[in-house]
Amino acid sequence: MPLRIPLLASLLLAGCSALRREEPPAPLSSDVPPPAERAEFPGPPPEPGQIWVGGHWAPTELGWEWKGGEFVTPPRTGVLWVPGCWMEHEGRWVWTVGEWTEERKTP
Repeated sequence: MPLRIPLLASLLLAGCSALRREEPPAPLSSDVPPPAERAEFPGPPPEPGQIWVGGHWAPTELGWEWKGGEFVTPPRTGVLWVPGCWMEHEGRWVWTVGEWTEERKTP
């Protein structure tokens, strides 16, 4: 019986170390402000219920690259997409990632 606990603990620790730990992506930032937003005209969604998530500029080693928007399906009903944006912070431009947020009901 006493042997089971160390064995179980060893197996659990081995399983935990085998899990892939992904580092969170480094935030996008730049010393140079991004270019002006590009106008995108997506048209109707290809599937019912999809919404348009607009594109944005991303810094590269050579300057800026436009990442075009796309239609996406919300993860669940009752949520809205809040787009990301570039904001100046302490002399650098930092990308704030877009996110889904709960839809607020007005009384």
